[in-house]
Amino acid sequence: MTDTGVPSGKRESRAPSRLVRGQVASALPSSRGALSRMAARYARHAGVDVEALRRQAGLPDDLETGPERWISARAQIEFLNLIASGLDDDAFGFHLALEIDLRELGTLYFAMASAHTVDEALARKERYTALVSEGMRVRYRKASRLIVDTFYTGVERHLDRHQMEFWITCTLRELRELTQQQVAPDLVSFVHPRTVVPADMKRYYGRCPRFSAPHDRLELPAACAGLALVTADPFLDALLLDYAEGALEARSGPRGTLRTRVENAITPRLPHGTTSQRNIAGDLGLSSRSLARKLREEGHNYRKILEDLRADLAAEYLRGTGASVAQVAWILGYSDANAFSRAYKARHGRPPSADR
Repeated sequence: MTDTGVPSGKRESRAPSRLVRGQVASALPSSRGALSRMAARYARHAGVDVEALRRQAGLPDDLETGPERWISARAQIEFLNLIASGLDDDAFGFHLALEIDLRELGTLYFAMASAHTVDEALARKERYTALVSEGMRVRYRKASRLIVDTFYTGVERHLDRHQMEFWITCTLRELRELTQQQVAPDLVSFVHPRTVVPADMKRYYGRCPRFSAPHDRLELPAACAGLALVTADPFLDALLLDYAEGALEARSGPRGTLRTRVENAITPRLPHGTTSQRNIAGDLGLSSRSLARKLREEGHNYRKILEDLRADLAAEYLRGTGASVAQVAWILGYSDANAFSRAYKARHGRPPSADR
């Protein structure tokens, strides 16, 4: 076992995620596209054929040169996955977050930068993230620690790794640069699994992040709340907040289908074997009976959603990671490798070892 709590294995080389079950990217929440443009520049500088990957992800021809536009949030995830594969960089999102000019994040960044304290900046991160992506949200709260959760709405969480690592790393980098202090998190965690954690990721966070965790989360010491931002500007602050509030009011992104919400609730519970319909219904604020009824109205049932999701992830993990069959079985919440092998063979007509 590694110190991530995930069984150890060889270095991962993640295969690009794909659009699943024939859903149409344009029907999903959109993103402002800044991350796609930054990723394209980074990849082109590294010698990657960006145009081929852009076409494969279904992004516009003038992604980098044309006017700023909103693009499919799922296509952006796909584009980052393709670039990561082209670069052979399994920590591409993390590395990109360390290289960009944070000002390219636009209003979201400047609204944070003009605040007076970390507490105020994180509250703005929660409120204005929708200006960057309709499919992503931040929830900030103060308890014994400062807790910053990042999550998807209307976009399947299991498709992504690089974008989530980008955004959580950006949050920490923003706080460090805006305070000019080496803010040290108490916890960094991600829902997706890893079998190997890059050494530079451990160094930057100051600790080993957790994977296959219940939340995509950054936790900071409570004392960080009062840290002053060296960039605080009351005049810019007033101007930016008026603009940001107007822009926020103009955007009302979709919440997504119930199926997507169910999949996103299931994903972090898989490694822990707690994916009962009752648990998922509770996570969504519903009774088990209400969830079943609402799924029937959309033409779905819970058991099939769970097994379809496991099948999608099993194929992806077997093809694109160094994880063993036993490790994949654990990540997907099966009781043992034999149970996973039986389920995989029943669906695909061959044992999982044949697809590694």
